[in-house]
Amino acid sequence: MKKIILISGLPGTGTSNYINNNYEGYHSVSIGSNDVLNAKKIANCFARYLSALELKKDKIVVNAPLFSREEINPYMVAAQSFNYGAEIISFCCRTIDEVKTACANSRPAVPMEYCLLQHKKMLSRELPSWWKNTNIYPFKVGDGK
Repeated sequence: MKKIILISGLPGTGTSNYINNNYEGYHSVSIGSNDVLNAKKIANCFARYLSALELKKDKIVVNAPLFSREEINPYMVAAQSFNYGAEIISFCCRTIDEVKTACANSRPAVPMEYCLLQHKKMLSRELPSWWKNTNIYPFKVGDGK
């Protein structure tokens, strides 16, 4: 079956490194750098995702700001429409200190307010039980200084 991996995580949590180390051979769709995130960048990322589906790429990995159910849903609906299996991999922070560490790790730097807002979205989201989701905790307990 054709496969899609949706990567969700705050800037600075290691999502790009995770993709580079685990998804060689996948067609990669990314929002790009963390700076100046806006509706146009998000729309362009989704358009590139749809193009990959239309081109019938066997394996696709997406690295985009998919923090809430509403942000993930269009990707899941499109995957289902094109008969792809899809999995969400969420890079989660347990504490505000971990969010601060992630934010400090991000290159280019991302405002703390943005990181806190996205963290709050991830904590409050309720994903449908039929969506396959795996949580990864990129910081060892106590590492978020």
